[in-house]
Amino acid sequence: LYDFDSLGTYDIMLIVTSSGGCKDTVEVSDLVKVTGPYGEIDVTPLEGCSYTSFDFNITVDSNLNNYYWNMGDGNTSNGSSFSYVYDTTGTFLPELVIDDPNCNYSIPMEDSIYIEYLKAEFSLNDNDGCLPHFISATSSSVNANAFEWNFGDGGTQIGLNPSYTYNTSGTFDCQLIITSPIGCKDTFEQFVEVFALPIVSKSSDTAICDQQEAFLTASGGTQCLWSPSQFLSDENNCSPTASPDSSQYFYITITDA
Repeated sequence: LYDFDSLGTYDIMLIVTSSGGCKDTVEVSDLVKVTGPYGEIDVTPLEGCSYTSFDFNITVDSNLNNYYWNMGDGNTSNGSSFSYVYDTTGTFLPELVIDDPNCNYSIPMEDSIYIEYLKAEFSLNDNDGCLPHFISATSSSVNANAFEWNFGDGGTQIGLNPSYTYNTSGTFDCQLIITSPIGCKDTFEQFVEVFALPIVSKSSDTAICDQQEAFLTASGGTQCLWSPSQFLSDENNCSPTASPDSSQYFYITITDA
């Protein structure tokens, strides 16, 4: 059996050899005519990403009436010229399937299509905190050779595992954009919440006599801590009484919700 892989009219020659080494030849002109259906196909590009649009075309069409495309990923398509996006990664060999009553065969691509696997991902040491808020990011991305960071407040960095300090309160979208060796890109993001420092109000300096008490007050948060504590009625009360035995400074630390 012999398969003719192109259209045309072919002469067939038979050469026979006897046991003694003698040869004879017979040739029949125009014995085989290959008229189709027949086609040649093309696709560009041959490699890409999960979002790349591949252009498929039938470049030679000889009596193609009934056909469809086997995309190699379990899906089929139709048309002599169309675009297709592979939604999974891997290597695929699409083919044009001739579905004609007289001829039923497939025309595969000469080269396979490669869809590169790529995944962006990272972790943060701390997704929320007070000003100034320091973070360190650790990338666990797959198949990346370039890393671009956007911290959501206008700050950017290039590199694998950056550190960054937020000096403005708010909620920020910390974003990593990775690039693969063939130029594919993927994005991963996490939110970072940065809290403003509480605004502290306190009572004014107070003069008292020996054996008297002073009333201290502070506001601006939900929790108070006074120091030194030995002269206070309650160091955790935002409005304690103080009974110092000499002139004394008291310090307040306030924490908000």
